[in-house]
Amino acid sequence: MQHAARAGVDLFRQAARSWLVGLTWLLTLSLSGCATLDQDSPVAASSTGSTSKLAEVQTELGIGYLSRGQLDLAWKRLSRALELDPHYATAHFVMGLLQERLEQPEKAEASYRRAVELDPLNSAAQTNLGSFLCRTDRFDEGEWHNLLALKNSLYEKPEIAYTNAGLCAERAGRGDKAEEYFKAALQRNGQIPAALIGMTQASYDDGRYLNARAFLERYLATGREDPRALLLGMRIEKALGDNAASADYARRLKTQFPTSPEAEAAIDADAS
Repeated sequence: MQHAARAGVDLFRQAARSWLVGLTWLLTLSLSGCATLDQDSPVAASSTGSTSKLAEVQTELGIGYLSRGQLDLAWKRLSRALELDPHYATAHFVMGLLQERLEQPEKAEASYRRAVELDPLNSAAQTNLGSFLCRTDRFDEGEWHNLLALKNSLYEKPEIAYTNAGLCAERAGRGDKAEEYFKAALQRNGQIPAALIGMTQASYDDGRYLNARAFLERYLATGREDPRALLLGMRIEKALGDNAASADYARRLKTQFPTSPEAEAAIDADAS
């Protein structure tokens, strides 16, 4: 009974960590996409006048501080932006990102919702609200907001919304749907880590081990080597009958991440 409870906790931690790894990459893309505003875009056009331009500048500075982890300075800049222009949707959206980093989920949700209320065409805000809802197990509404992000034909990063939708479906246990979204994301950008590891998992779960190996190799080529990927590699190679490669993945997992639940799973596999 105690072992089963511990296994359940480990699975939860693994899912949460995987989600956060994917989210970190997605937020980085979102932030880089927000850093420079197109003056002809609906978001930029919604804020006019010198005060609104100052709010844009403050928001861009806040984005820079947030991307570097300087949360106190980001807070000051974003708060100032909202003082200057309370109707500037991007400032609300980025404030939501900051509030998530500060573990203020209720405030983050309110900021995201205010952003999409002010500017429904702000696809970055729509998809981050969608992801937030998925992380709080509101899957249907979360998927809906991710799909709303894709309705904007001017959205320059649809792969973000597709990947977020895939992560949402994966978390909800909708494997087929997750694979569909991950494929769509990779068609637009073949190097999205969260989509690649998602396709690795989906292929492995479906018994398509050669496909799983190929997706994992592409994932590792992005420079990431984390417990989830190494455990998947161990299991994929074992399923393909390459015991030496499987053992190498297990060794790297236990050496680099000795206290991880995945390393414990590898040790349990050795003992069985």
